[in-house]
Amino acid sequence: MAGKKAVTDRRIRVFIGIVALIGIILTAYLVREHYAPTGSSFCDVNARLNCDVVNKSDYAAILGVPVALLGLLFYLAVLVISVAPAKLVRRLGGDEELRRMLLLGAAVLGLLFTLYLTGVEAFVLHVFCPLCLGSAALVLILLGIAIKWNLRT
Repeated sequence: MAGKKAVTDRRIRVFIGIVALIGIILTAYLVREHYAPTGSSFCDVNARLNCDVVNKSDYAAILGVPVALLGLLFYLAVLVISVAPAKLVRRLGGDEELRRMLLLGAAVLGLLFTLYLTGVEAFVLHVFCPLCLGSAALVLILLGIAIKWNLRT
């Protein structure tokens, strides 16, 4: 049974890694667009769905750091935690339980930050960024996986 659990854990980690890679692509594009001099990215659909309005607003950076870059760092951390070999995790003094808890903690923090940002979109800017909403969906997926993974073991 332990062998089967290890295979399942590995599959979960690979799936989390794939979700993180998608998040990296989304947020890397948003970082690029944040620094682009002019707008008109492909996700500027209309006045209510517009990445540029959100990504270039006063709320698009915290202490001068673009929110999209923070998202990119979040997804990179999730990727590293999820795909680090078990041998490396043990060598660093951790175990699979610590990995699961780190991923759960990261997902909870990601959700809290996502709720704040989505609230800004809804109640302050009155404009939504489709890619930001996509990232929010990825965070929810990560949270669901992390909760289920932690409850399973």
